[in-house]
Amino acid sequence: MNEDIGNRINSIIKSLNIKKVRFAERIRVDQSYVTQLTNNKRKPSDRIIADICREFNVREEYLRCGEEPMFVNTPSSTMEQLKKEFNLDEFSYNLVYEYLKLEPDQRDVVRNFFYSVVKEDETAVTSDSISSDACTVEEAEKAYIKSRSRTAKKTGQSALNTTEGGANAENISGKAANQWRSLENLNNSRLHEMKKGEKNNEPIR
Repeated sequence: MNEDIGNRINSIIKSLNIKKVRFAERIRVDQSYVTQLTNNKRKPSDRIIADICREFNVREEYLRCGEEPMFVNTPSSTMEQLKKEFNLDEFSYNLVYEYLKLEPDQRDVVRNFFYSVVKEDETAVTSDSISSDACTVEEAEKAYIKSRSRTAKKTGQSALNTTEGGANAENISGKAANQWRSLENLNNSRLHEMKKGEKNNEPIR
């Protein structure tokens, strides 16, 4: 038996990430005995070696001779590797582990249920997207109509102003023409009187 078996027991405890007291409880010995084993002060009996291998899925070849790998490739050890690799929390770990323990027909039921839930979620997301797009189009259409209304209102106001301006111009022109005609009539009248006065030798008023 290799003299480094105590170091390997210590490596097993570290790999399991448990305390020596818990390790001792699992193989039904005192913690002080485990400490002596890890310090190479005592050699484990065949029963202790068998208990360690059974309780922690350790390969006997590793424990006795240091032959890798350390653990037997079991579902639990595979799950531990997955837990570390994908950083699974306890809920995710237990969910996957319980699923793997199901019978094939039971897995089909769970898998079909899972797919139906995912499909419903995707449908809901698609519906929300369509609703959002429709709302956006509706808002854009309202904005367009509102813009056209403002443009038409401005155009109408400009036309009205132009019409009113033209009417005012016509009124002003009409008044000026009347005043000009009145002045012209007055001048014609004075000119007529001047000619009449010259003819009769009367003073001009």
